[in-house]
Amino acid sequence: MFFLNQQHSNIINDFYLKQNTVYHVFYSWSIYFFTYEQRQSQPQQVLTHTLEGRFCSIQKTNSCFGSIVTVEVGPEQRSFAIHKDLLCFYSDYFRAAFNGSFKEAAEGKISLPDCDDKIFYIFNGFLYTRELCSEAGKTGLELSSTTLSELWVFGDVHLVPALQNLAIDCLIGRIQTLGSLLNTKIPYIYRRTVAGSPLRRMAVDWEVCSPSVTEDNLSCWPRIGLIELAIALSSKQAEHRSFRNLLQSRGKCYYHVHSEGEHC
Repeated sequence: MFFLNQQHSNIINDFYLKQNTVYHVFYSWSIYFFTYEQRQSQPQQVLTHTLEGRFCSIQKTNSCFGSIVTVEVGPEQRSFAIHKDLLCFYSDYFRAAFNGSFKEAAEGKISLPDCDDKIFYIFNGFLYTRELCSEAGKTGLELSSTTLSELWVFGDVHLVPALQNLAIDCLIGRIQTLGSLLNTKIPYIYRRTVAGSPLRRMAVDWEVCSPSVTEDNLSCWPRIGLIELAIALSSKQAEHRSFRNLLQSRGKCYYHVHSEGEHC
């Protein structure tokens, strides 16, 4: 056995898997990592550390995560081996599939032919780490707005709210810190979401608060999106409470006809 490093956590009695590491987290306890070659072929083990500073046990995490199920993703049927209990804990979609009377429950296997395997790879890692990491090693805000939008939609389709919330948090973070634009993603967002969707609301609010709303920016918005945008803009103007207040803030000249460069 090989001990890599020591960590502390404020999370009580939770399990995570990060890359090739499994660890058992206790509140304010020292945690040591125990490595293994491949989780699919070898039992997963966790070393827990007692308050006295001695290792008390090696526990097989199979008893916590349940049996292994297979998810075949994309047209190439890329195979992912995932702990059933962990998958079902995060997703009502997979819980219904693997715990019901469907053939998926009997076979322990499900196929997602229309899903992008690169998106599912990130989801698979999220199940064990609560982090978003691509095969290329990009994490969190480093992921593109397109990838984060697709992750949110995946979570919407497969009922994984925790994934949706993390994806949209990262998307908002990209907008705030990197100034990322959403214009090219608007058609996809409206095509894959329903009215009132949090992802739609975020896109509308972003556009409403954008300092550079132009015809080019709005050219990719679908009709329903433009309607929602108009309503949101109206609500923003309503913050002035009355037309009188709005007029005072803008001045009469705002509505006058002038030659270019002229004003009252």
